[in-house]
Amino acid sequence: MYKFLLGILISLTVSLTTHAQTKKQEDIRQLMDLMGTTSLMKQTMSLSIEQQKKVNTNLPEEFWKILDKEADYEDLFNQLIPVYDKHYTHDEIKELLAFYKSPLGQKTIKELPTIMQESSAVGRVWGEQLGRRAAEKMKQTQSAPKN
Repeated sequence: MYKFLLGILISLTVSLTTHAQTKKQEDIRQLMDLMGTTSLMKQTMSLSIEQQKKVNTNLPEEFWKILDKEADYEDLFNQLIPVYDKHYTHDEIKELLAFYKSPLGQKTIKELPTIMQESSAVGRVWGEQLGRRAAEKMKQTQSAPKN
């Protein structure tokens, strides 16, 4: 009898916790949908494939086609939900939903991919310049007379 009552108590506790988690997870899914997460994932994957093609020239084009075809974005989307769940409370998710539904939030969603692309280009140039300066300083250090 004790095991039976304990089982019911555990089941009820799990059920209540699951319901609260399910609502939060539903809101996270809504937030990710609102933010265009799936299209951003696809865009990022496409850019990544293009970059990897340049580095991995020994791989045939068929590999890249299969890679793109096999990408299960819904699976990735579902794996991202716990990441949001870990970093945001349910109330914070609700606030983010309110923000991204606002005119400024909608503008942010619209502009963010372009901002990221432009920022990436700025970062690439910055990194190239940094690399050249470091290489030049290294060259100067190596060619300097040693005492």
